[in-house]
Amino acid sequence: MSLRQVRALCGALAAIVVFDAAWVQAPGLALFAVPYLVGALRVRRGTTVGMAVLMVFAVLYVVIGVNYIAANGIDVNPGDFVFAFVGTPLAVALAWPAALAMKRPVAT
Repeated sequence: MSLRQVRALCGALAAIVVFDAAWVQAPGLALFAVPYLVGALRVRRGTTVGMAVLMVFAVLYVVIGVNYIAANGIDVNPGDFVFAFVGTPLAVALAWPAALAMKRPVAT
C-alpha cells in the first residue's frame, strides 16, 4: 500500500470519527480523530514509530467498532452506523499495512 493510500485512509477515518462525534453530540469523541489527522498530514514512509502509532490506534478502532456491532447490531443512529460499519473495515485496511511497515528492517 502506498503512502498516499495510508494518508487517504487516515483522512477517511478522521472524517468518520468527527461525523460520529457531531451526530451523537459528543465533542470529546472528536479527540479520537486526532491521531488519524496527524497521520494524514505527517506520516512518512520510513518512520516506524509513526506507523506503530497508527497501527495501535487502528487496532483500538477495530476493537471499539466490533464491540459496538456486537452489542447493538444494526439498530443504531447514522453516526454510529458509519463509525462501526464503514470505519471498522477501513481501520482494518489501515492496520494491515502499518503492521507490515513495522516488520521491515530499519536501514542503518
